[in-house]
Amino acid sequence: MLFELDKKYKNITQADVKLYLNLCIPCQQKKKSQKKGIVVKPMVFNNLNSRCQIDLIDFQSQPDRDFKFICVYQDHLTTFCILNPLTSKRAEQVTRVLLDFFYLFGAPASLQSDNGREFGLRFVQFMKNKAYHSGIKRSPYNAMFGTDPKTGLTSSILPFTILQEIPSNENRKRKQTEER
Repeated sequence: MLFELDKKYKNITQADVKLYLNLCIPCQQKKKSQKKGIVVKPMVFNNLNSRCQIDLIDFQSQPDRDFKFICVYQDHLTTFCILNPLTSKRAEQVTRVLLDFFYLFGAPASLQSDNGREFGLRFVQFMKNKAYHSGIKRSPYNAMFGTDPKTGLTSSILPFTILQEIPSNENRKRKQTEER
C-alpha cells in the first residue's frame, strides 16, 4: 500500500497507513469477516472406507435424457470415487444408490454429506448413533438402550445352525490360502 501511495503522495508514513486502516469502517468489516486461521492438523485416515463423503451434482440445466443429477461417493483415504446418474434427488433414489455403494464396499465408519434430505436420513442417523463417542465412552445407541445395535446376520431370525454354515470372511480367506 505504501508503494502505491508513494506514486501519488509524499511524506506518508507506515504509521499513517496503520492509523487509516484502524479507522476505516469497510477495512474493519473486511477484517472481521476474514476466516480465522487455517486447519493446523489435517484429517488423516489410515483405513479404506473409514471416512467417505457423498454429494449430488445438479445437471438439471443440461440433463442427459432423464438423468438430471450425478451422485458422487468418494473415499477420503484413496480419493477413489464412484459416480452414479440419477433422475431425481428424491431420498428413495439416493438411498438405493447409497446402499449399492455400501453393499460393494461396506458402510464407512463416517459418512460426510451436506445433510440434504435426499441422503436417507434414517440410515445416516443409525450410523451416527452406533458410532463410538469418546465423550460418553460408548455409542449413543448403547447409552440410550443399554446394548449395542443389532446388525448383521447374527441378529436376524435365521436359525443358528444355518448361520454356522455360512462361511465368514476369515474362513473364506483361510480356505483360499489353503487351496494355494
